[in-house]
Amino acid sequence: PVSGIPNDSIPPWMNIRLPLENSTISGLVEINMSFEDDADWISIEAAVDNNIDRIPDAGWIQILNLSDPTESVIWDSTDLPSGITDGDVILLRTSGVDESGNHNESESVYGIRIDNTMPDVLRIDSPIVDALSEPSYLVYGTSEPDARITVSRNSVPMWLYQCDETGSFQFYLTLEYGINLFEVGSYDAIGNGPYIFEEILYIIYDPDDPVAVIPELKLVTSKP
Repeated sequence: PVSGIPNDSIPPWMNIRLPLENSTISGLVEINMSFEDDADWISIEAAVDNNIDRIPDAGWIQILNLSDPTESVIWDSTDLPSGITDGDVILLRTSGVDESGNHNESESVYGIRIDNTMPDVLRIDSPIVDALSEPSYLVYGTSEPDARITVSRNSVPMWLYQCDETGSFQFYLTLEYGINLFEVGSYDAIGNGPYIFEEILYIIYDPDDPVAVIPELKLVTSKP
């Protein structure tokens, strides 16, 4: 018998819209795709490309298998398959078939860096003091480049500061009258952390001048 419906031999088109090229990812990552309506199955694949030359250092590795593909899926980048490690730069692509069994692969998205590691350094170089008569305290030190420094006062989150491209930071802390307990932490530029400074800064703010106390003197004689 002769059918009036021609066989579908055209491969399905597909591409990845997110994450973007040359981006850094961490934690739960949205992978956003577009693909032909009759795409029946899609595999999302990654390959290490630490040379960032758009050529896989080794083979492609499946990270998600989608038998009922949707435009947006979530990938947990902390649960990496064998062959990919935290800190690697990877390529991403989709591979799939349509309802007629035609296979195709998308162009790869390159330069995607996996970073799930918090800062490993937070140093405060300003002198540690116990008491001040002025209502502010200058803090300076170093962490990761572009890290964010968080400060809590008496267990209440108060301030957020930005390191420069060398990791240096400098800011003033406002003191309340009496005891101030400051906890300082560091997050990297994409939010991994916090790395907590090893000591809680204990500072007493007392602007009052000391009051001189003259002891009472008793006259002592040798007479009864």
